[in-house]
Amino acid sequence: MSTNAVLKVSVNYPTDLPFCTIRSMYVADGNNDMDTLMWKDMTDTVDNAPVIPFTGAIGTKWFALRQHASMHNTTSPDIMVDTY
Repeated sequence: MSTNAVLKVSVNYPTDLPFCTIRSMYVADGNNDMDTLMWKDMTDTVDNAPVIPFTGAIGTKWFALRQHASMHNTTSPDIMVDTY
């Protein structure tokens, strides 16, 4: 089963500044809400990084997911953020 929540965000400043933060509980692989970020950069290249060392990136599509099975909050969904 898949569900979608759509949110339209308008900002009153240049979009080269961050406008959104997603927080997730992470203790270790196997004890987290998400452990990996994947994104499409401005050249449509797909990149990925573990959550902990991630410092930021510019992208057009984002996916927060678990690549390791977790015992914590096993019903939390993967999250996809699309820019239009």
